[in-house]
Amino acid sequence: MDPKMDSGYLEPGQSLEDDYDVLRDLLPEEVIGIMDQILCYEMAWHQGYPLSQTVLSSVYIDRLLWPEPRSLQEASFHRHINDNAVANPLVHVTLRAFCIGVVKSCDCVLRKITSEHYYEEEDFSTHTYNRDLFNHFEETQILDILSDAVRHLREQTLVKSSLSQSIVARLELRMEMLRAFSCNHFDAKIFDHARELTNTVQLTSGTGKAVREAFSEKIQRRLASTAPPKPVIEIGIAEAFEKLIHVLDDIREAHRLREVDCLSSPENLRNFLWAFASRRPPPLPFPRACLQSLILIEDDAGSNASAHQLLMGDLKELVLTEDILLEPTNWDVELPSDPRHQIARHINAFVLRASQDYLSLFHSLCQNRCRIRRTLCHVMQAFEYLQIEAEDIDNDLQALMNREPVVDPSLGNQPIYHYPLSSWTYYQKLRQMEWIVQLGFEQDLYLPDELAGMYNFLMSIVADRVNHLRRIGTFIMRNLESVSGKRQSDGIDAVKKSLDHNSALVEEGAGIYYLSIALGTLYSILNALSLIHVPPRPFSTAKLRYELRMRPFLSLSVPETMSHETFEEKSTATLKMPKDLAAELDIADSAVREAKKRFSSLQKRSAKELRVENIGEHWNKRWVSPCLMTCIATGLAVATLQKAQKAHCKSKIVDLTGLLRVHVPDVEHRYHEWWIVPKVTNVE
Repeated sequence: MDPKMDSGYLEPGQSLEDDYDVLRDLLPEEVIGIMDQILCYEMAWHQGYPLSQTVLSSVYIDRLLWPEPRSLQEASFHRHINDNAVANPLVHVTLRAFCIGVVKSCDCVLRKITSEHYYEEEDFSTHTYNRDLFNHFEETQILDILSDAVRHLREQTLVKSSLSQSIVARLELRMEMLRAFSCNHFDAKIFDHARELTNTVQLTSGTGKAVREAFSEKIQRRLASTAPPKPVIEIGIAEAFEKLIHVLDDIREAHRLREVDCLSSPENLRNFLWAFASRRPPPLPFPRACLQSLILIEDDAGSNASAHQLLMGDLKELVLTEDILLEPTNWDVELPSDPRHQIARHINAFVLRASQDYLSLFHSLCQNRCRIRRTLCHVMQAFEYLQIEAEDIDNDLQALMNREPVVDPSLGNQPIYHYPLSSWTYYQKLRQMEWIVQLGFEQDLYLPDELAGMYNFLMSIVADRVNHLRRIGTFIMRNLESVSGKRQSDGIDAVKKSLDHNSALVEEGAGIYYLSIALGTLYSILNALSLIHVPPRPFSTAKLRYELRMRPFLSLSVPETMSHETFEEKSTATLKMPKDLAAELDIADSAVREAKKRFSSLQKRSAKELRVENIGEHWNKRWVSPCLMTCIATGLAVATLQKAQKAHCKSKIVDLTGLLRVHVPDVEHRYHEWWIVPKVTNVE
């Protein structure tokens, strides 16, 4: 028999069942050690490992859950143990209460995660192995048991005071964790107290004594598994406390979503979700599930932020501010032949069609970073189909309204029709394309010699988005003129706020545009000078690699995806003469200066204009400031190349591979994950 393949194989002298006695007396130090070890396994489970290799490896917890107890009184380490409970309350009162609290905490986490969008085996293991995690018992019942154990410890005199206080701290921490994980309501005091108790427990973790035999991988043989037992996942106590602190902090941050003004500005919600997903270290599945559950909830006033309301708010904020198409009186007209009734019917049809795809966008931002990119690819395709339907509805609305087109010289001499619904859909699709490419940089999907082409592709997407925003701004200005003529002060203020937001989006887009030009040009120069090493690739071609990178975008009708020929042309600069190299470096230098100016200006804008009122500090620290540092680092790389060009390439372009060294940093060594700035140094 093979021990790696046969679950029934036993080594000589090895027993099938564990022979640990859960009724034996334990020292206070051993109780502390068991509690801390269970916490380590619980935090390992939060990271995605199965229960069988973590929490359920505890012999004490296994005895609580099997046979399945019909009441909390039956949830004990052994049935009919009244005499033992009196003789050894440290085990049958204190440790039992702690283990029951752990099981109920796992139940709360499991129910929350499975009620939201999650990906089995990728993020989290939900298999309970036919064990009931006390889901039919209320949290208040478990809290009562923990409170009784705390009271018993404080009243007894047999255990040394310092050890008793350490055990009490662990029981109280478990109570606060259960309250925090139940997510029934948010109370900042719970999280403050939990942080204090975590620090207290961490300081006393050294007093515990490990009881390794109280945990066994043999239990897996009884957990509906036909494979041999897998090793129990071991993490250190310091790492466990670090994970616990991060989980508590992330849950608390998720509850700040209640403070976000989502209905009047869904952009606030979108920015909050991006900020949460960008936290370091990345939030674990449970805090992300808590965040998902809060996207559509009742606020303090009792109103429900539905997908319909969010979408209407987004339309109003971006393209239809104080527009007659969203006039509330349109929904009061019941006469079918009335144009206002028909307008309301068309808007309702679009909102009904778009709501699910729109909500999927928010849910996708609550996944792990890799899954965000993959889900956005699907959402982008959904918006591609939505845009086709939006154009048909826009045509019907235009026929009803018969609005005059606008001619904006800055956008060309052709008349421009409003088409608000397709404009909104196209803008959302462009943002999703932009995020997909940028997340590809973060996840190192592109080879170093492909970075020039991908940054140029990003530049083309952002250029379309900025131009589209300017087009939208033209019609918002028309609405401002209309509202000003009616002298509606509230309407004027709303349109001005929308224009300010449009201007902020244009400025941010311009910063990304110029920085993409700078990095794309810089990498194309490095490719042309052979300063980026290209390994042999006998099993692929440039065409196949291009199709692989562009696969999410090839099926889109608009915008037109960069062709393979253009991609190859942009990937390597044409450097025939020294003046060509100098000209390319000047382009990169001027672009990085312009990008720095745009991001510096963006940093001075108000949080209201940027729709980051609840995350202004995080937005500046994790986005704008890193972009500015990226501009500085890119400028230094360009300056190093300019010095080399002036010193060695005055009359002709020479081989610089022996004079310069280029290092492409990994994600941990970048100012921002989306901007890969090569480090160019002189060879000494």
